[in-house]
Amino acid sequence: MALWLEVERTAIALDLGVPEDFVPRMQSLGEKVKQIGDPILTCSTTAWELWGLVNMRSHDEAWLAAEKVERCAQAAGLDYLQAMALAGMGLTKSRTTLSPTSAQEVQALFERALAALGSSPLRLRRAGIEFDFANAMLRFKQFAPALAHVERAKAISRQINDRAGMGTAAMLMARVLMDQRSLVEMLPVLAEAQSLLEGFEDGGAAMTDVM
Repeated sequence: MALWLEVERTAIALDLGVPEDFVPRMQSLGEKVKQIGDPILTCSTTAWELWGLVNMRSHDEAWLAAEKVERCAQAAGLDYLQAMALAGMGLTKSRTTLSPTSAQEVQALFERALAALGSSPLRLRRAGIEFDFANAMLRFKQFAPALAHVERAKAISRQINDRAGMGTAAMLMARVLMDQRSLVEMLPVLAEAQSLLEGFEDGGAAMTDVM
């Protein structure tokens, strides 16, 4: 139990940015977890390591970690961790190649991630995947799907009264509208984002996937 709490405490750091020592700390915890033979906690620790690597844009290492998480999640029947792995693959691939074929592959990965969640509520995780899906589609300049997915992310965040989630979704919506030159539509969305994120120390920047 103490080790599980240590993993969760370390994982919280991702909400505050990515400390330089996040990945090494999580890897060290992973080694301790392996010694107690808990496959679920081991897989969860690797999943947090994956998202530390994704946020640090360590693309090769992130992809390898995502493959590892997908395998252990399938073996343990952990659908929510499998979803995290597939979303991590999709986001990583969208950052490393922008070919039309890659766009289809990225879309397929995110669709598999959402499908892995099935009918489970897991609304915070679902909103995060929809948000990352929108970001990935924006990189490929697929504005309609990007808007559709970020609108879903915002709607889910509203359901759970996640003000930060709604604000960052609105910020991304404004970015999509700006990129497709819909400036008149963008302005009220941007104002909404600023209102929702008021009071957050960084204005929500730490939660936004900077392009």
